[in-house]
Formats: sequence, structure tokens, C-alpha cells
Amino acid sequence: MGKNGRPASLSGRACCDAAHNARSLHRNSRLPTSLTEARVSANPSLNGQIGDDLPHVLIVPSEEFVPESSHLAGIFQYHQVSALHAAGFTTGALSISQALSIPMIVRAGAMRILGKPVRNALDNQPLRAIAGLGFDKLFRPGRFVTTDRVGGIPVVRIEGFYYAPPSPRTDHFGWIRAGLIAFDHYCRRFGRPDILHAHNSNHAGLLAHRLSLQTGIPFVLTEHSSYFARGLIPRSRYPALRKVVRAAAGVSFVSPSLRADFGRALDIDTSAMEWIPNMVDPSIAEAPLSAAADNPASFTFLSIADMIPIKNHSLLLRAFALAFGSREDVRLRIGGSGDLLDSLKELARELKIVDQVDFVGRLSRSSVADAIDRCDAFVVSSLYGNIRRRSH
Repeated sequence: MGKNGRPASLSGRACCDAAHNARSLHRNSRLPTSLTEARVSANPSLNGQIGDDLPHVLIVPSEEFVPESSHLAGIFQYHQVSALHAAGFTTGALSISQALSIPMIVRAGAMRILGKPVRNALDNQPLRAIAGLGFDKLFRPGRFVTTDRVGGIPVVRIEGFYYAPPSPRTDHFGWIRAGLIAFDHYCRRFGRPDILHAHNSNHAGLLAHRLSLQTGIPFVLTEHSSYFARGLIPRSRYPALRKVVRAAAGVSFVSPSLRADFGRALDIDTSAMEWIPNMVDPSIAEAPLSAAADNPASFTFLSIADMIPIKNHSLLLRAFALAFGSREDVRLRIGGSGDLLDSLKELARELKIVDQVDFVGRLSRSSVADAIDRCDAFVVSSLYGNIRRRSH
């Protein structure tokens, strides 16, 4: 990696592994050993009729699926479904978001009637529009469904709502309701899938389990959320999540450490469950190497991450200032954007390293490959990562 090159391309193997892993994500003998067997077990009348055809796999992420507002949201799921698509599987994805809550809509209507400012997202809406919005959210949720394609993958998107003010304890109720509606639209538009692939047990696993109970479609689960280790999932939800794991036709994790964290949190044995690392974007792995470094006489550190608290850029800046603050031949490039950008730039000024630190903003995928080629060391300062328990 870096000025001497990048790891060998993983895209070809990723396609093969994705196809294999979609067929068998769990080697426990009580589970179907392939997606075809899972399909037949769910519908015995198909036995002898399927042959070697590849199943229709519907991806169910717990976050939005590559929305226009964020190029990183759902990116791991996108890489995986793209590999499945390239391997010949019929694929699709749901993308579920939430906006507004019943109390927020009711309060906005009441404030309008009283002639007072609403002071929330509905502040500029007239009473008639607020009433219509509330009615549609409750009784005509299909109006909030849209369909598009990302890299040839059909995506059904829905904007759901919160039954109560947003809270980790209750958010899943509105999310699952929206997911059920999106699934119905997907089936009517693109056909009934043969298997559901939920990404993260909360909330996608809960939705996939509900859908499986209602339709008989088997589901597999891939866990790549650090929320369990960070204590961000209410313990009151653990019993339901254990049911999800028991009902899944296969369970995998993106790293051994995450598998251990998940098992400890839910008090279940995960030792026999597989771990499958995230894929490498072919546009990065296969991009031509850059001809030369920006300045061969200098040493460049590179960090690429959203500028949010968990990425801990402040630690990175302080450590860089402490170790290399007086070294003009050492530089730090930081790629990414976010709410903390201005405060991090101010911190660099306070640490007197502003002339050594380059905030290069959000990078395209091709720019990421080029930046990696031109750096000497890649730095990760996150408070938590799923590859290792602690990464700083």
C-alpha cells in the first residue's frame, strides 16, 4: 500500500465469495446448505423445478442504500450486491429512512391553530398541508415510496416516520412498518425474492424476520454494526434480536472481534458462525498506480473518514503535532467532510500545524486510490472499528 503500491485486486474473488456466501453463510448442519435448498425448503412445490438457476436476493440494509445525500451510506451493501449482480444473481435493495414523528405533526397543527410559531421542520407549512401530511403518513404511506436504480440495482425507497419522538427504544416500530410497505412495493414491481439478506440485526434483521414469518422466504444476516460493543442498542431489544439469530438461515460477521462482541452482548455462542470481511471496491483495487509521489523527499500521512466524533480526528491532529509539529518534511492529508470540519481546522491553527495539514475535502473513489498511492502511511484514529477492538 502507499507509494510502493496497493494490495492485489480482490474484486474477482469477491464476486466468487459473494456468490458462495449468499448460498451458505452458516455451516451448521441444521441450516440449508445453499440458497436453492433454502428456497425449496420454504416452498416444497419448487423441488425439481429450480435446477441450477441463481436465486433472487433482496438486500435489506439497516441504513439507507446509497442515497443522494450520502455517498457512504450503504456502501458495503452496495459492493456486495454489485458482486452478486455480476455473478448472475437477480438482485434488489430496500432503502428505509424516517422523518417526522406523530407528536411533531400534532404539535405543528396545534401551534398553527393557536397562531404560534411551530419551531420545527414544519414551521413554514400551512395548517392544511400539515394535516394532509399527517393523514398521508398514517393512512397513505405508499405516497412516500420511490424507485430508482443504483449501478443497475433496482432500489425501492421509502420515507417512514416515528411513532414517538425519535429514540433508540422506539424507532424500530416506524422503521419496520415502512419496511413492510417497501417490500410490498418491491414484490409488485420486481417480483418476489427467493431470499432476504439483512444487514445488521437491528433494524434490518427484525424486518427480515417479520417478513420471513409472513411469507416463508428465508433470510440470512450479516452483522457489521459496532452498536453492540458501544452499548447503543437498548437491552430491552435483546430478546427479539436473539430470535432473529435463531431464525436466520445463516449468520456472518465482518470480523472476528465483532463476532465476539455480538456473542457477549446477546449471550449466545457465535464461535461456529463465519466471518466474512467487507469487499474492496474494484474501482480502487484495480485503478492504475500513480506514477510518483507528490514529493518523494517528504513523508505524508493520509487519513480518510467522515468528520464525526467517533472518527476522533482531534486525537490525530494532537498526536501529529506532538510527534511532527516541527518537521516541515512531514505532512498530514485528511480527506472527508462533516460537521466537525471547521472546528478541526481551528484546532490545527491552535496546534500551529496548519501549514503541515491539508484538509482536502470529500474524495471521489478514483481520488481515494490516487491519494493512497501517493501517501507513505495510512492513519486510522477511530474510537472504535470492527476490524480491531481499538484502532488508536
